[in-house]
Amino acid sequence: MLCRGLLLFALLSGIVSPIAASEPQGLIAFSSRDEYGGYIYVMNADGTGHKRLSDGHQPAWSPDGERIAFWSGGGIYIMNRDGSGVALLADEVSECYGRPVFSPDGGQILFAGQLEDECFLFTMDAVPGTPASQIPLFPSDPKDHAYHGSPAWGPDGSILFEFGRPSQIGTPNTGNVYRANVDGSDIVMLSGGIGQNSAPAWSPDSNRIAFYSHRENGEGIYLIDPDGSNLKLLSPSWAIDWHPSWSPDGEWITFVSSQSRKSQDIFIMRADGSEVTNLTELRLEEDFDPAWSPVALPRLQTAVPEISWGHVKHR
Repeated sequence: MLCRGLLLFALLSGIVSPIAASEPQGLIAFSSRDEYGGYIYVMNADGTGHKRLSDGHQPAWSPDGERIAFWSGGGIYIMNRDGSGVALLADEVSECYGRPVFSPDGGQILFAGQLEDECFLFTMDAVPGTPASQIPLFPSDPKDHAYHGSPAWGPDGSILFEFGRPSQIGTPNTGNVYRANVDGSDIVMLSGGIGQNSAPAWSPDSNRIAFYSHRENGEGIYLIDPDGSNLKLLSPSWAIDWHPSWSPDGEWITFVSSQSRKSQDIFIMRADGSEVTNLTELRLEEDFDPAWSPVALPRLQTAVPEISWGHVKHR
């Protein structure tokens, strides 16, 4: 406790730099909402250097960190990481929950879109004007609609997604996280058929999956192995944390939490659940949809020297 107190005093006094203390690398893109609309921002991994890029939400990085895909105005767009070169990839797409994510080689986009009254997963080339192809996963059912959402494309080429049907609402099983090949084969349930599960995210080495779950033994961010074993809750019982995204080195996770003075802020923590830090507490807007760059990109410049890691949420 004494060491933690001395470290916090040193950080706040400017005696040591926050980067030297814990060194999260890369940039974090996120969505933000105010009374006028929704926007995509990017910031350093210590919470400094906020830069607004575009209207939209649900940003996702390309594997090289040079492009960002996102939803805006009923379509999927792509832009350079500095906000330039905005281009429409697909319009007249009815969005279902989840980011439009890049394939491991950066050549394709995976997204959840609405077809009739159901939600399915689709792929398309990451260039404007190309058609989308539906992935054959769980079948359509007009009497019990299919809902596929929260797609994630792993480094090994397999995909993660959540799936549920209206008939599950009100039962102990309200939706699960699955792994599959991108052609729809070899579907495996990972979340055990218990609780509400969503927003899966691969670690950079493909050895761990972070996801949100609400079940009897706790609500928040869990870790699990790719085969569904070694389930571990990172969030404490009093926190509501969701929408995880991994740092480039796999040592950190960024996420949304309601444990702040606003309804939601962007936090980071180590992959063991320690060193929880609020990065956007000083912003007036609601912040959500964090996405950590897959590579350690150069830091954004700040207008004035900033000494803060944000506010540490003790656990």
